[in-house]
Amino acid sequence: MSIHRQRRRLGASINIIGLGLAVLALAASVASARPPSRYQNWARTSNNSAGVVFHPNGDYFQVWNNGDPKTNLGVSIIFNYKGINDAWKSAAEVTLVGYSCCVHGHNFREHRHIYFYIIGPDNRKSPISEYSTS
Repeated sequence: MSIHRQRRRLGASINIIGLGLAVLALAASVASARPPSRYQNWARTSNNSAGVVFHPNGDYFQVWNNGDPKTNLGVSIIFNYKGINDAWKSAAEVTLVGYSCCVHGHNFREHRHIYFYIIGPDNRKSPISEYSTS
């Protein structure tokens, strides 16, 4: 094999390796992409139809509904662990009648950060919040 052929093969191999590394780096950055969020232990819908406060000592959510007192509509809390690229999960789906409040416990992994938001009785979503579990 001639020296020119060997150089071309080596150059092509280096280009393929470089492209592979670039693809891996892009995939890693997308997997750990941080959703736009605020570091706070609470979230509420834009019209204040529902809200939630996360209490890390005890792993529970305090949920309130400011919906129509004559209706009993559901409120959902959705969460995901920071740095984990999987589907968001439901921490709670509670039915609150009128202006009411309840507490819902959920066992979270310790020493992690979670993202969470609430979906109110009118299907409005709150902005995403981030907070640390204890």
